[in-house]
Amino acid sequence: MQDVTVSKTELLEILEKNRDRHTKVLKAALEGYRLQLVSLLQDKLTELQAGKIPDVSIGLSQPSDHTGEYSRVIRMVQMHTGGTIMLDEHTFAMYVMDQWNWRRQWMRTSSSYAAAAVAENYGSEADED
Repeated sequence: MQDVTVSKTELLEILEKNRDRHTKVLKAALEGYRLQLVSLLQDKLTELQAGKIPDVSIGLSQPSDHTGEYSRVIRMVQMHTGGTIMLDEHTFAMYVMDQWNWRRQWMRTSSSYAAAAVAENYGSEADED
């Protein structure tokens, strides 16, 4: 099947649920990132105070926020005048199945800072990526 017609109401509910999960995991990941960054910087400061010259390159990737992508699609669906919307297979995967092009990398980065939040919100889906 290449295309599918979906209910506008149901699609909005799914998109909002996916955006809420993304936001919840993102908040936890950003807090984990902040804690790791503070710890790393404190270690470097301790080295400086001890008279050493530390390497200050920081190899932490900041979790990315894709909330705007969800919000844009939600707004597009809200403005759609019909009761149903035709989705192709690729768009269905993103909007309904929450399988965006950026998702795999986002899940890896987020789970490195907030594994419990990823597991709680995505469960076995996290293992698929």
